Amino acid sequence: VIRHYVVCSTPQSQYYLAEKHLFSTIPELINYHQHNSAGLISRLKYPVSQQNKNAPSTAGLGYGSWEIDPKDLTFLKELGTGQFGVVKYGKWRGQYDVAIKMIKEGSMSEDEFIEEAKVMMNLSHEKLVQLYGVCTKQRPIFIITEYMANGCLPCTVAGMRKQMSVPLSKFF
Repeated sequence: VIRHYVVCSTPQSQYYLAEKHLFSTIPELINYHQHNSAGLISRLKYPVSQQNKNAPSTAGLGYGSWEIDPKDLTFLKELGTGQFGVVKYGKWRGQYDVAIKMIKEGSMSEDEFIEEAKVMMNLSHEKLVQLYGVCTKQRPIFIITEYMANGCLPCTVAGMRKQMSVPLSKFF
């Protein structure tokens, strides 16, 4: 299980993870907590690596740049279906893992679907699913996003809850 800690600072420019242990520099803080858990769940063991997703950068492009040619998509399997459409796992340009969201006819207006894509066009953060593009020149229309290998957030959280649950019989 990966744990992330927020490095906090005092008004006197001292840094800490646990309030009782203050440091003048962040390297001092890291060095200390690599050897002592001191108020943390465990000592710092590994740096959290920046994942090299090797994905296209789409933040800041104009709307015309977001249009993806559907011929560049390969559909591999269905991930799920819902009230508004189907989501499939696929490849973009044979290289990038993507989720392809397709609107179900009559479930929502195309304008609403495009509005969702427009909102995603303005969002770019490592903790958010990245929009790669849209296919609007054919029907059904698609939104193409980063593929989340661990599934949707509710599924991931539900799985974590199952792993963390302990039968009451263990306590008696």
